[in-house]
Amino acid sequence: LLYKAIDSNGENVGPVYNYRVEISIFFIIYIIIIAFFMMNIFVGFVIVTFQEQGEQEYKNCELDKNQRQCVEYALKARPLRRYIPKNPYQYKFWYVVNSTGFEYIMFVLIMLNTLCLAMQHYGQSKLFNDAMDIMNMVFTGVFTVEMVLKLIAFKPKGYFSDAWNTFDSLIVIGSIVDVVLSEADHYFTDAWNTFDALIVVGSVVDIAITEV
Repeated sequence: LLYKAIDSNGENVGPVYNYRVEISIFFIIYIIIIAFFMMNIFVGFVIVTFQEQGEQEYKNCELDKNQRQCVEYALKARPLRRYIPKNPYQYKFWYVVNSTGFEYIMFVLIMLNTLCLAMQHYGQSKLFNDAMDIMNMVFTGVFTVEMVLKLIAFKPKGYFSDAWNTFDSLIVIGSIVDVVLSEADHYFTDAWNTFDALIVVGSVVDIAITEV
């Protein structure tokens, strides 16, 4: 319809290619207004109407809306369970892996790993390839140390009870296997990108969930 409007000419005259390009502005503005503003207004009106109807059953209640929400929150609240080791040596590891500084350090390392992955390109030199292989081993070692520290801090049962920790451990183990295969056979040198990408995604999501 947009293209037909642009090609349209006078009455009883055939279309001309791109005769009125400026008419496209009307369609663009129309789509933006209708698709975003009018639709949001309609959805908002429906939501407000449902909320008003839902409040009707509480019209004789002595508590206002905020007070009712406080009561509902108090009734639904559940204590947050958090594993804290009693062993003083284990507690030191637990304190480190749960500290904000440790999370920031891991986040910086993840960003550096992402940067290394982004630097890969077609036709890269042998020196660059060797440097990337070394960086791959370094990052794999760092993530392995992180996994070991968390295993000590949370113990295997507590560590693997977290789905993201389980995911991270599988990726780290896969990366270790991949590094070994890459060193044993150079035909596997390009395979580590997949494992590293999964490490980056898993770790970033894990940190994001922790921060939230």
